[in-house]
Amino acid sequence: MGWGVRGKLGGWDSDVSLVYGLNEVAYGVEHSLNTSYGAASQTSFDAGAMKYDQLVFNAGIVRTFDVGNLPEGINVALGIEARQENYSIDAGEPASYNRGPIVGVAAGSQGFPGFQPSNELDEDREAYSAYVDVEAKLTQKLLTSVALRAEDYSDFGSAVTGKVAARYDFTDAFALRGAVSTGFRAPGLQQEFFTSTATNFIAGVPFEVGTFPATSDVAITLGAQPLDAEESVNYSLGTVFRFGGFEATVDAYRIDIDNRIVLSENLNTPQVAALIAPFGATVARFFINGVETKTEGIDLVARYLWRTENVGRFEFIAAGNWNDTEVEKVPSTNVIDNICNGQPAPCTPPVLFARINTLSFEDGTPDNKMVLGVDWNVPLGAAEFGVNLKGTRYGEVIEPGVPTAARAFWAYVDARSGDPDLGAASFLEIAHRKHFYFGIADGVKAGFMHFRQCDQRLNAQGGRKTASAYDAIGAAQVAKASFSGMRLLHRLDGRVAIWPMDPLPATGSAVVEIYTRIFLRRAGMAGSKLRSRAALNLALEGLGSPPSRLPFEPNDHQTDALVTAAGMRALARHEPRAFAPHGLTPEIARSEGWTFGVL
Repeated sequence: MGWGVRGKLGGWDSDVSLVYGLNEVAYGVEHSLNTSYGAASQTSFDAGAMKYDQLVFNAGIVRTFDVGNLPEGINVALGIEARQENYSIDAGEPASYNRGPIVGVAAGSQGFPGFQPSNELDEDREAYSAYVDVEAKLTQKLLTSVALRAEDYSDFGSAVTGKVAARYDFTDAFALRGAVSTGFRAPGLQQEFFTSTATNFIAGVPFEVGTFPATSDVAITLGAQPLDAEESVNYSLGTVFRFGGFEATVDAYRIDIDNRIVLSENLNTPQVAALIAPFGATVARFFINGVETKTEGIDLVARYLWRTENVGRFEFIAAGNWNDTEVEKVPSTNVIDNICNGQPAPCTPPVLFARINTLSFEDGTPDNKMVLGVDWNVPLGAAEFGVNLKGTRYGEVIEPGVPTAARAFWAYVDARSGDPDLGAASFLEIAHRKHFYFGIADGVKAGFMHFRQCDQRLNAQGGRKTASAYDAIGAAQVAKASFSGMRLLHRLDGRVAIWPMDPLPATGSAVVEIYTRIFLRRAGMAGSKLRSRAALNLALEGLGSPPSRLPFEPNDHQTDALVTAAGMRALARHEPRAFAPHGLTPEIARSEGWTFGVL
């Protein structure tokens, strides 16, 4: 709710306001239970609440002064602001977080354990600011403005930001404009003080798992420091065009943001647990500064006003934005960076800021937006009738996380072809990428490195677990070939059938994703690797091929190749119209196979 008044104050135009706002989130859990109480558990819980309120007083005055020989007066604006904020967390009812008599199960209401008394807080702060803005036309063609703003926080510190802007009209039809400004954002009370913990009992000892303030003992032990302000520098340069009823603006901009505040990953390695065990904790995360981003883009807005004598006024609008954001630095702490020093192998440092978060910054929002619209207004007596039509198109985004369908996964990999973790570079030279490809993964990597779309397809048909060659877990050459193959499949998608994602066509070509276990399944066998002639011959017999004549016991690479060839022959027999490449004679079909299945 708010109150405000505008008027004159000694020759100044004045605007004074007082605004109060309150947000409250109350957490209720329904149709759940606290499993540590067993059958005696209630099924609904009051899990606590968070509140934030703000009282803001604003006063601003503006006046134009005639000065010297300037073509127009100097416009001066002055203002002050006083703000009081409060943030609190209330604990839930005891049953929402307590542990009952049953051990070995999770405590608290399932789905959302309630806030505990140790999470309760009530924090407030005051902030005061003042600004001055001066704008003047130094000549008939040059408009300039300068602004300064000073802020002071009771719990944080102070800062001064500013802006310088200018516009030069070369003619009535063409102008250039530009601006440079700095920005400042203090940490929110929520970022400074939010805490949420759950209690796990290990060998009868309670340990806390959760989110801790950056100033807590747990976070400090892991290298956290009190949160600092986010700071930005903004640059823009643009043009203005006018021709009759047509007007267009084109502006290029760049925004550099330093010390962005983010929430760390859950840090849950044995080395982390050992460091924070004295505080009764095993897993922790906290807010931290350290992300630096650069955003560059172009804004285009074009308008055309058409006035008619009989059917009213039309305004046509076309607008577009194209932008690109890059993460140039991610957070780190000395403790996390050096946590494996002196530790026995294997020891992998926990990831403070996972790739999924980098993707959220870089690809989680559209890199382009286009708008087309028309606004029609026509007078009807003393009234006016109008219709507005607008269409908006947003560019593609990458959803943080793992694509859930094969085609989306192919597109994901193809779109990130320049990414060193998804490209065919010599990733084994870099330690974290070595772990990435050999299955010791974290964050989003742990998800998609174990993603097997073909497995899901076949399991949905009632089969056993399989393993795809596009699995990226395994030898380096397999990983590289896997990502290259995915990009190829993405480029071929829609042009040719891709089995087993698409049914085999009656005529024409097809592409087959080849991997051994699918053919072992067709042979009626379980298991992933064959390492003996006896097992190999059973598989070949199940696929309708003669036994091998190898004079030695084969390794799994050799059996993979032979089973794949036999599987392709079996498919060729069952689907002869699809599997009929030029020159395939009955003898070749019986005795030979082909790989990758480009038919």
